[in-house]
Amino acid sequence: MRCFWGGSIILLFWFLFFIMFGDWVYSIHSGWFDMTKQQFDFICYVGMIEIKLFIFLLFLIPYICLRTVIKKIV
Repeated sequence: MRCFWGGSIILLFWFLFFIMFGDWVYSIHSGWFDMTKQQFDFICYVGMIEIKLFIFLLFLIPYICLRTVIKKIV
């Protein structure tokens, strides 16, 4: 469960950083890569969605399954 909360905190920091400093981060990355603001936003949103899915699939769902099995055994 600690991994789930740790991943959620990282995702929250990413989201807050993207909301507060998105234009600044875009200006840095657009100097390195040829991309529009819409492409940058899309990449960030897809990245956040992927991280959220991985957090749920790798940490939360196995935790719930294990807790359910342990309750049935005890």
